[in-house]
Amino acid sequence: MTEAAKHLLADRMWKVADVADFLGVSPSWVYLHVQLGDLPYRRIGGLVRFFPDDVRAFARGEQRPTIPALPLHPKVG
Repeated sequence: MTEAAKHLLADRMWKVADVADFLGVSPSWVYLHVQLGDLPYRRIGGLVRFFPDDVRAFARGEQRPTIPALPLHPKVG
């Protein structure tokens, strides 16, 4: 990864694929732990995004709750 790419990743929220790459897991693992409430995330519209510092804290085993876990696909109606 280039220095420019590293800087860009540091300045923006991460996508599921970014978190999966950082943790060395599959995207489905990330979604599972979002649903379980283990992995702190934010919802932006219909998107799931992560603050890099929260993911790093999760990887270190620190508890940094940000918001309660919500279903990824809420029921409509």
